[in-house]
Amino acid sequence: MKKSMKKAFAAVFALIFALSVPFVSMAAPAVNVTVFDKPVVWTDAEPFIDENNRTLVPLRAVGEDLGLTVNWDEEAREAVFSSEYTTEDGYYTEYTELRFPIGSQEAKAAFRVEYSDGYLNEWEDVVYMDTAAVIVNDRTYAPARYLAEFFGYEVRWLEDTRTVAIDYPESVFDYDLLDWNVESAMEDEMCFVMVPGTDFDLVKDVKVTEVYVNDEPAEFYEMDKFETIPEGMELEDCYGICVKGDFSDTDDLGVVFDIVVNTTDYRTFEFSTLMSGFVFDSALDK
Repeated sequence: MKKSMKKAFAAVFALIFALSVPFVSMAAPAVNVTVFDKPVVWTDAEPFIDENNRTLVPLRAVGEDLGLTVNWDEEAREAVFSSEYTTEDGYYTEYTELRFPIGSQEAKAAFRVEYSDGYLNEWEDVVYMDTAAVIVNDRTYAPARYLAEFFGYEVRWLEDTRTVAIDYPESVFDYDLLDWNVESAMEDEMCFVMVPGTDFDLVKDVKVTEVYVNDEPAEFYEMDKFETIPEGMELEDCYGICVKGDFSDTDDLGVVFDIVVNTTDYRTFEFSTLMSGFVFDSALDK
C-alpha cells in the first residue's frame, strides 16, 4: 500500500513538473521588427509575445528609429513619445505626444498647435489598446502598432518571417505633401493655393475631389492663375482652388478638402485637410 502511494505521488509530481516547465521546442520563434525596411537593433531587450498573444516590443528603440523624442516620466510612470513640426515659413508649430502609462491599456494622446501670432489650439484624446504596457528589465513594452499608427505610419505583420514591419503609410498627414495658403478672400468666396510641404518634391499632380463648408457640400473650381507664386516654385507646380460659400461669419467655420495626390514614385495618397475659422479670420483682415 505504501509503495503504491509513493508511486502515485511520484507520478503526480512528475506531471506537475512537466506542465510547469515549457519545452524548448515549443518556445515561440524570435519576433523581428523593421522600420522603413531596416531591422530594429535591440541592445539589452527584445520583443516577446504576451499571454494575450500580442507582440510587445521595447518601445524606446522603435520610437527612436521613427525619429521621435523619447522620455520617461518617473513620477507618472509613463513612457513619453513626441514629435514636433514647424512649417517652413514659421506660420505654426505642431506638437504631438503619446504617453504609455505602465499597467494601463489606455495610452494618453495630446496635441498642441501654436501659431506665429500667439494663437494656441490644444486638445487631448485616448488610444485604447487590447493589452497593457508593462516594464520588463527596466524597459517599457507595448505593441508597436499603437505607437507607429498614432504617428501616421503603417504596421503590418509578416507571418512568414515573424516580423512587425513599420513603413510609410498608404495615406500621410496632409502637411507632408501639401501646405495651403489663402490666395484671395471674400465673404462669398475663398481661393487657396498649394505650397511646398515636407515631401513636396514627390508630388506629381493634385486633385481636390470634394469640398465641405461646415459639413455641407460646397461648390468649387480650380484656378489657373495666381497673384503670387511661392518662392522656388514654377506656375506648373502650383495647384489652386476657389470655394464658394458664406464666409462672412468665421466663428466655428471649417472647410474640409478631400484630396488625391499622385507622387513621382508612383504612389497615390488620399486624405482630408481642414481649414479652420482662424485662417479665414486672418485672410479677411488683410
